[in-house]
Amino acid sequence: GAATAVLVLGRRAGGLPFTADDQQVVEDLAIHATIAMTNARLLESTAQTVERLRVLTETAAELDASVEDPGGILDKVACKLSEQLRGVCVLQLVAEDGETIEALKAIVHPDPAVVAAFRGVISTERRKADGLTRRALTGEAVMVSGAPAEVALQVVAYARDLITGLGVCSMMALPLRVGSQVIGAVLLARLETRFSD
Repeated sequence: GAATAVLVLGRRAGGLPFTADDQQVVEDLAIHATIAMTNARLLESTAQTVERLRVLTETAAELDASVEDPGGILDKVACKLSEQLRGVCVLQLVAEDGETIEALKAIVHPDPAVVAAFRGVISTERRKADGLTRRALTGEAVMVSGAPAEVALQVVAYARDLITGLGVCSMMALPLRVGSQVIGAVLLARLETRFSD
């Protein structure tokens, strides 16, 4: 397998050289250490999967309870995404023509000033899809990360001041689908830390 760590041993000048028995002890210890590290990683991965499933189950129950209110469903989805991914979440639906974005459906972040800043840039009017949102509407998932100035270069010109001003260092745009049909886009932006690949 691949090396997970390197162990270097040495003795002071004039000390006895290592023996075959010494080497065997080190190799046995290294095997046990590797097993312990692997188990720890598996345990961490399992805990993350359990947490993800708990959130999905909770969210499914909340969404089922909101079936009478489609707008409420979008708000709850945006809230859960913002909470779980620790970022700004914007949900927009595509109009019947497939190219126009309907009026803003949901925007969520714990800081009202951040929400207001995004609201000031993202149109609350029906408009032609552009930038990362347009790419998501084609079915493509897009992730952009880097320094805020680098991220700003990847978005539409009218949003660049917002991105650099808030210090956005990672954005994702994902298609919102029902079956194989793209019905909207989810835009996520994270300040200060990046989304992982």
